[in-house]
Amino acid sequence: WCRRQRNMCIRDSNSTLDLHGNNKTSSKLKFINFIKDCQKNKQKYILIITGKGKGLIREALFEWIEEEEIFPLIVGYSHAHRLQGGEGAFVLHLRKQ
Repeated sequence: WCRRQRNMCIRDSNSTLDLHGNNKTSSKLKFINFIKDCQKNKQKYILIITGKGKGLIREALFEWIEEEEIFPLIVGYSHAHRLQGGEGAFVLHLRKQ
């Protein structure tokens, strides 16, 4: 699924969360709420923009994905296509509800 996921084009703004410029605490809350909302809305692929910068949000994202509350909701993830943010963004594949 990684190859197909990397080429996935996410056009719906409801499927995109831009976290760069936020602090770690507010980013985590936004991320958790966004994941849950997207799964309720039966979205399959979502784009999370962390930005490149120092990489604090990007590194934290991997920790959040591993948490008990979120881990069961996600099938997998990969870096986004360069036109969608490349190394500063991730495409997450959500599990069916």
